[in-house]
Amino acid sequence: MFYRLSNTAKRGKIEKEFGTPFKYPRIYQPRSVIDGLSEESLPVITQESPEYIQNSIWGLLPDKFREDWHLFQNSLNTLNLRHELIEEVGWLRECLANKRCLIIANGYFTMHHYDGELYPYYIYRRDKKPFAIAGIYNMLDDGFLTCSLLVGTASPMLRQIQNLDNGMPVILGPDERSVWLGRADSNGLQHLLSHPGSPELVAHPIARELYNRNICYESMLDPVHYKNLPIPLT
Repeated sequence: MFYRLSNTAKRGKIEKEFGTPFKYPRIYQPRSVIDGLSEESLPVITQESPEYIQNSIWGLLPDKFREDWHLFQNSLNTLNLRHELIEEVGWLRECLANKRCLIIANGYFTMHHYDGELYPYYIYRRDKKPFAIAGIYNMLDDGFLTCSLLVGTASPMLRQIQNLDNGMPVILGPDERSVWLGRADSNGLQHLLSHPGSPELVAHPIARELYNRNICYESMLDPVHYKNLPIPLT
């Protein structure tokens, strides 16, 4: 369900929030909508190289995979994964054990179904700072990174909006980031995924053009009022 992220934060704000520089700072560009279905890249901090922020293709691929990214994603979409599935699949379980990462964003999107139509909502920190989503990654033979964000149970605030799904990206608080990138056993990881100390989030509905992948404009994230849609309590 979570195929789009937003990252409008400037590079300096991201580096300040995470205390980590970009490895290739000129590559990063703020974007209102990052569409994972279009083979996009995301800023990540990996277990292997926590000293800088790298770029990773969104959509995890297995070791030694050499065919087209779209071919794999059309067969097994790995833009986001639930912990339960990871535990059941060997190569995913290996990534969770040894190849964890922080995926950096400052917003994501969910939807509300009403009267036969879908209405998008933008979810973000109240202070609008960038945050870290728990992720796993893999490095391909050509050196490129691919990643997937992890999905847990929706918060009470999000459940006021979502009526088609009960999940949300696992957002880690500042104290949990080092734990996620450090050494942790399966029980510790399970507890972290089930009880993340995520920052305070707020939400508002936005333009329905979000679902047209060819449309994105400067005011895309601005609030839009729709009659009879829920405004979540915070």
